[in-house]
Amino acid sequence: MACPKVDFILGPAILIYLATAITEIVSSVPVGLMQDDFKGHCILSGKAEYQANKTMYVASFGSASTCEFCTYLTIVTVLFPLLYGGYTFYALYNSMENASQMWVLPAMMFNALLLVLKFISSCVLSVGVSQFCATVKGGTIKSCKDGQTVPKEWYFVDKTEYVKLDGSNFYSYSTTAQSASWFCVFEWFLLSGLALLHYRRNRALRSEGSTVGPPATNAGFGSSRDTAGIVANEVLPGNSIINPNYKE
Repeated sequence: MACPKVDFILGPAILIYLATAITEIVSSVPVGLMQDDFKGHCILSGKAEYQANKTMYVASFGSASTCEFCTYLTIVTVLFPLLYGGYTFYALYNSMENASQMWVLPAMMFNALLLVLKFISSCVLSVGVSQFCATVKGGTIKSCKDGQTVPKEWYFVDKTEYVKLDGSNFYSYSTTAQSASWFCVFEWFLLSGLALLHYRRNRALRSEGSTVGPPATNAGFGSSRDTAGIVANEVLPGNSIINPNYKE
């Protein structure tokens, strides 16, 4: 039984596109959940103070645009791998020869762009969490993880109103978001590399195709058929040449 044909560039790329879409969702959802727990505020680069009565007071929040950048970027980084991965799968499903006909350059450039944007997003996320965790530590709280369990209550003051917050999961959410986000960077790096290999392979195939001349034809006098006719002392169509040296 013959083995099915496999494209060793696009085959892995399709799987990584699917995995990337899933990982992107995993990296984004915890950021949104943190915002919900903190009443729509972004804790990245925020400041917290541990009080003597075992409560955590959030003195200031980070910019809302910081969390929005990390969250809304996911819309693009999920849709693109699903759409382009699906397009690639459909093209190969119809014919393996379609791999050399795909328009690769725009996809390669878009992969590189998303790699850069995801790297920036991951840096923003990690730095923001690190700065917030630095303010959480203090007193009996020796680590950021302790800040999730030790305080009995989280709150902030909105003008003159006391607002209760839920900080019981912020460390778990932030750790999951960071891990998934950096793994996405690795996946976009792989996809950019595979897109580059695909682009170079297509260019090489087209270069080889352009150097091959048109197939030889046997039309006209001087072809092998004409030569054989003269040798056999046959009168060729459109010619009256007979080999004078021919002897039966």
